[in-house]
Parts: sequence; structure tokens; C-alpha cells
Amino acid sequence: MVRFPYQAGRDSVYLPKPAYHAAKALTEFLSGFTFVRRLAASRPRDFVLLFARGEELRLAAWTAARGPATVVIPAASGAFRVLSHKGEPGAPIAAGPEGLRIELDGSPRYLTPEKPDTDLRAAPAWQPGLIPEYPPGTLEPVAGFDRLPAGWNLVPDGDEKVAFTATLTARAPAEGIPLPGMEVLRIDYAFGDGWRFARIAPATDLPIAGKPEEFGLWIHGDGTGNLARLRFTDSSGQTFQPDGFAIDWKGWRYVVFPMDGTESGHWGGADDGVVHYPVRWDSLFLIDSARQRATKGAVSIAGPVLVLPR
Repeated sequence: MVRFPYQAGRDSVYLPKPAYHAAKALTEFLSGFTFVRRLAASRPRDFVLLFARGEELRLAAWTAARGPATVVIPAASGAFRVLSHKGEPGAPIAAGPEGLRIELDGSPRYLTPEKPDTDLRAAPAWQPGLIPEYPPGTLEPVAGFDRLPAGWNLVPDGDEKVAFTATLTARAPAEGIPLPGMEVLRIDYAFGDGWRFARIAPATDLPIAGKPEEFGLWIHGDGTGNLARLRFTDSSGQTFQPDGFAIDWKGWRYVVFPMDGTESGHWGGADDGVVHYPVRWDSLFLIDSARQRATKGAVSIAGPVLVLPR
């Protein structure tokens, strides 16, 4: 938490690193406060956390997406004091008729209302599976998903010595489709003990339109806790695999993956973690054994879309 070397005659003799200032700002800002909930935001990777100490409220807000973002949350009219992630005072901001508009980046901002705010206290919580509100013209349906199952192959992957059975069909689960008119792909799978997974890959080379920031789709979960992933490859031959999440639910849920190179593993090509456009699909969807133990289940996907820059 401090920089070296030793500096005689200074008070203190070591120079604190930025991480020290960030930790100090966080602990001082939230001292005595209790986490209440994560507030609903327009995008899954935008975070606004509400804390309380009696009648006092405070917010911590940031985005995990690459580049800036803006969120609007319910708040009564009035001023909010602002601190940077290092505890430096910023220009105050004020809530208007539409609520409190907060500009976000990758570093937390700390906000304190100047007066009690019942609207902020009652602001709705973020819930997994909610469909983000995207501006018009930013959603692009995935090409080829209207040709099911033709145009897509089920590819076994992982350790070839591990048992693998799986089928890919164009049929909806018993409870139906998430929204009217949607096409559905279903994987029924069974993996043995060890490293094994199945990929839904395009039958032919399939470019991805534009420079998408995110990829959203509906997943009908089987509650196994196995991991959902995807893969795409850039113009240098570098493959990206955004971090997977456990399918620990049953039924339909809307999920979002980053496609801007953040929160992703990468290999091959430039291997620098930077997306070199244009890009193409490697695997639209991937189901991975979470614990490398024998597992089986059935997962369906529907309504895949690319989220393009605003």
C-alpha cells in the first residue's frame, strides 16, 4: 500500500500508493453504514449500491463496461455531494424531475444526498433476468438464428476421453417460449467425470455485425449450476470467451455477456485482450461442466441479439 524507497526527512517516510487512498476513501465513506441493495439500472454491468445508517443514505456507483455510461435512478429533487474513488471532492450533482442522472466509469463514485430522500430509499432493486432498456437502433438480431437447427452445429469439446452425449433440436421447453414469435434451440446433454463441454457453432463462417458491446439472450435453465459461455474471434485470430456464470435457475431468464473484451479470457492471434474488428462467431453458446463431475441436463436459448454502441 506504500511506495518505495524509504524517503528520509518525509512525514511519512513512505509515499502512499493510489490503492491506499482508494481503500481509505471507501472505508471512511461507508463507516457505520449497512448495505441495503443494488439498485435497478438500465444495463447489467452498471452498478449502483445503496447504503444506509439510520435515516442517512449513501450511494456507490460504477460500471464494469468498457467506456463511460449513464444511469438514472429515482431520487427526490435536491443536491448530492460527490467524491471520487480516492476521496477527492467532485462537482455536486442534482436530481431533477426524471431522477438522479449519474455518469459512470470504471472507478467508483460516492454520492451523498444533502437531505433525506424517500424516493431514493424506495428505489427498486436490481433483479437478475430483467430485460435492459436499450435505446432504439442499438439491437441487432443474430444472423442465422431464424434457420434452426440448420445453420448451427453441436460441437463436442474438452477431453475426448470423457463420456459425452448431446443433441441439438429446435424445440421449446414444456412451458413454451419467453416472448411470442421467438425461435428456440435446445441442448440435451450428459457429460462424464472430467473436463467436457458442448458448443453451438455456426455451420459456416458467420461474421458479427458492427462492434457490439454486449450480447443478450434468453436462457431456459436446468438448475444444474453448469456454466454458460460464448466465444468469438477477432480479425487477428484472437478468441475471446467472456466469463461464464452458473445456470443455477430453472425456467427462462434474460442474460447479458460482454463483447468488448472486458471480463473475458482470450488466446491466440494478437493475444492482447483488445478486440480487433471485424469479429466472427466461434460459439454462439457453450455449456460447460462446472465441477468436472458427471452431469446431465437440458438448456434452451432464444432471442439472441447484439447490442451495438449508442
